[in-house]
Amino acid sequence: MCGIFGFVANPNSKLNSINSRRILIDLFHRSEPRGRDASGLVTVANGHAAVYKRPLPPDRFLSEKGFRQFLSKNMAISFDEKSGNLISQFAVIGHCRLVLSGTEVVHANNQPVISGPIVGIHNGLITNELELIKEHKFSHNRGSID
Repeated sequence: MCGIFGFVANPNSKLNSINSRRILIDLFHRSEPRGRDASGLVTVANGHAAVYKRPLPPDRFLSEKGFRQFLSKNMAISFDEKSGNLISQFAVIGHCRLVLSGTEVVHANNQPVISGPIVGIHNGLITNELELIKEHKFSHNRGSID
């Protein structure tokens, strides 16, 4: 099964940008045994959700320039640039994927999944996918996620 982790913090938490990064990286490393096929995360800052995901194991994902840029850009919304202090609510949820269904090389198959204002992450294998599509009248299936 996959690894799912994260945290939500507000300014009263006294969490700063350095500690937030350390916590996130530590959570990724601790979750890596649960899934090494793909990695992703969603940040929520100032009411805006942003997703970054790649078909890479967590250790390679964390060393990517794109990951560092994504995290810096999205943390800048909630953390003071000079002091590093948290100035507004910040949330992050990460995912380490173990492929059970759908290849990790297809971007839509990896998590988090974002559709309009909704972000989803799950752990497990959906075995009644066709029934759910029919029951809820989904117009199309964007990917094949576990």
